[in-house]
Amino acid sequence: MYLGNVEELYTLYQRELLDWAETDTKVKNLARPILGDWVDGDSMGVPQVDDIVEKLISRIKTMEAEADIIRIRTLTQYWEPI
Repeated sequence: MYLGNVEELYTLYQRELLDWAETDTKVKNLARPILGDWVDGDSMGVPQVDDIVEKLISRIKTMEAEADIIRIRTLTQYWEPI
């Protein structure tokens, strides 16, 4: 009976690993058009999913800041001094 539980746990563990691997691959494939080959790593290591998400959030914040600057420049070019 105990051996059966070990086999069930092993099967569950295998399924969880496969699910994690599929999710990891999917996140990398979705992020690749934005972050490029960085998602595949280099000789120093491979970024984990949380690293990829942090990099994407940083990129979004940078783009938002750049968009704000463009909006301000666009608005101020039409202002006339008083």
